[in-house]
Amino acid sequence: MTQESERGMGIMLNKTLAAPLVALALVTVGLAGCTTYDTAGARPAGQDPAVTEETVDDTTQDDAVGDVVPLAVVESAVGATEDQDWYWYAVVVDNPNPDHIFPDATFTIEAIAADGTILASDSHWKVLLSGQTALVGWFTDIGDEQIAHLDVIGPEPSEAVHSPAGETGYVSFDDLEVVEDEWYVTVSGTVTSEFSDDQEYVEVAVIGRDATGAIVAAEYGYVDRVPAGGSARFSVDVWDAPAGLEYEVFASY
Repeated sequence: MTQESERGMGIMLNKTLAAPLVALALVTVGLAGCTTYDTAGARPAGQDPAVTEETVDDTTQDDAVGDVVPLAVVESAVGATEDQDWYWYAVVVDNPNPDHIFPDATFTIEAIAADGTILASDSHWKVLLSGQTALVGWFTDIGDEQIAHLDVIGPEPSEAVHSPAGETGYVSFDDLEVVEDEWYVTVSGTVTSEFSDDQEYVEVAVIGRDATGAIVAAEYGYVDRVPAGGSARFSVDVWDAPAGLEYEVFASY
């Protein structure tokens, strides 16, 4: 579903699948088990970024994980602000398992120089659901160094929890609008929940694609609460974004 703003920019909507947020008391600060994902095979610019639309539920805590397919990085991008002081990054991670989620997924995103030096790192703690999730953030202490690529470290298949598809809800985005300013682009709209429980502190990640499909801008924001069966407004300011991008919106928990 695509909506055009008055300025001719587009938005691509990703139906976001989720488990009830009672599982979100994430206190882990390290990686109990981790895997470094290969970003070299990430999706080339312009390929269809469709999301697997299957619902999952974390109420069934089955210790028998079974044949869990490893997570994969399908796309990654990094870019500098105009003054070259800060770098934004975006990583799209796919959980290809329709009946398994990662309720306490820890990710580390590393900025790597051409000679292999780790210049900086950033961390994410997620309830990782089936389908694609966008990890968006900033590196603020790179200095004059140049980032050659990103390394993504995340959970192993053994950390997955059996969670049958089709037994819970999802959130969707509507009434989306893109407004361009001299300094930034504001992407706003409504997020609607189909859950029986309130969803709190929902992260909304926004990535902007150019005409070739490449990610050239990214930012994130939060919605304090999306009521059960209800809606809430969101607004994310994307800094230093070129004009005329198509925006894709993800929710995560």
